[in-house]
Amino acid sequence: MRPRTTPYDFSGTRITGELAEALAKLPLDVGIWLREAVFEVDVNFDRVEFGRADFNGAEFRGHASFLDCQFKGLVMFEGTRFRKDAMFGGSTYHDNADYSGTLFEAKASFTGATFSKVAWLGPFVADEVDLEGAQFDGHVEVVAETALVQARRVRFDDTAIFRLRYAVLGLEGATFGVSSSISGSDRPFVAHRTGPIAASAEVVQGWLHRQQREDPDTAWNPLLVSVRDSDVGNLVLTDVDLRWCQFAGARKLDQLQMEGRCPLNEPPHRRGRARRAVLAEEHFWRAGRGSGTWTAEHPLGEQTSQIRADRLAALYRSLRKAFEDGKNEAGAGDFYYGEMEARRHATTTTRPERWILTAYWALSGYGQRASRAFAALLILIAVVTALLVGWGLPTSDPQRITGAVQPTATVLTVAEQQTNLPPGGQRWTLARTEKALQLATGAVAFRDAGQKLTPVGTWTVTSARLGGPLLLALAALAIRARVKR
Repeated sequence: MRPRTTPYDFSGTRITGELAEALAKLPLDVGIWLREAVFEVDVNFDRVEFGRADFNGAEFRGHASFLDCQFKGLVMFEGTRFRKDAMFGGSTYHDNADYSGTLFEAKASFTGATFSKVAWLGPFVADEVDLEGAQFDGHVEVVAETALVQARRVRFDDTAIFRLRYAVLGLEGATFGVSSSISGSDRPFVAHRTGPIAASAEVVQGWLHRQQREDPDTAWNPLLVSVRDSDVGNLVLTDVDLRWCQFAGARKLDQLQMEGRCPLNEPPHRRGRARRAVLAEEHFWRAGRGSGTWTAEHPLGEQTSQIRADRLAALYRSLRKAFEDGKNEAGAGDFYYGEMEARRHATTTTRPERWILTAYWALSGYGQRASRAFAALLILIAVVTALLVGWGLPTSDPQRITGAVQPTATVLTVAEQQTNLPPGGQRWTLARTEKALQLATGAVAFRDAGQKLTPVGTWTVTSARLGGPLLLALAALAIRARVKR
């Protein structure tokens, strides 16, 4: 008997138990067409070698298992519907793979799969997508509306494009060989041949409830939870929620690019606390130090990274450089603030350096809070004014000029103005306060009014001349940090 060379064609067939078992035993290396076929039972194609495989429009009503398969030719699942779990783990795709318009009502698993050429994983809808340990040698596009994408320890040797809606994405240990991107989409996806594809409103609400999301305006943003131990030097993030993303251990973090709306976390709201962008690691670090208002556990149940303050400072430093290289100087300011905060609390920081950083924080928020510098300047003027009124301004007795007129010459003697203080009851007057305020204001601007002062007043004005310009410089630095392009 001559070997078969044409593909098997079971298009439109209703597949029951016996036929499903028979299909798995056929020599499918010649190819098989199952377009719009309906699989009434669980199917097991484990370790089967396929030639060209066409499942376009098919429906799997039971579990579908394609574990450790060899797909030698083009494999197509366009418009296919899987009502239960679909397992493709360990399979090798030697040719292109197309899952456009596919609907996975449960889990789609590609753990440990190898894609040698182009892979179009979507646009599709799935309750969960598992790519853990997969390897993509060629270009891949993952376009999915899903609740969860596990992409831990995935290797992308060519361009990888993720476009996601609603998804929680884990990229721990992933490697991006060339320029790749992850982005969110505020509109449902449209498959090229099958048209729009989207989950029902009830399904989406269930996803958002599991993810503890409440804001419908931003719920479509993919939520990246980890890039730990990943190489992110070639990665661009656009419209990705980073509030609970853990960056510890990521490589080439200073080359990570962020575009669009990529919100980070914030400190717990408390009166007087500066609003700024913080990393999830800072929440866990501060909670570990006993700060009860900070979050100790990942809200989505992810394992948290407990890192030291000096390691946290290094994370902020790398992200600050990434923002500065992207010409986002204003956005880099919050990372600089976080870096200085971590340095101030690090055990490796010497005590003198900690004192300096504490003063830098109190006076200007590390050069990022102009309001603090202006407040300190007003306090300085008030203190100088009070000191001058109480102990710096002497009595205002006029100078005394004495002398004699002689035929040959006139001799005049000018007596120095006294620097005696007036009696206690005469010091705190409106006139003296106004004069002291003028002197204090001029002193912080490094102006000399030429006023005769007591020794205490002289040292007070000298201190204001040193502290005033410093505070003005810190205020200018903070304003510049917020408006620099």
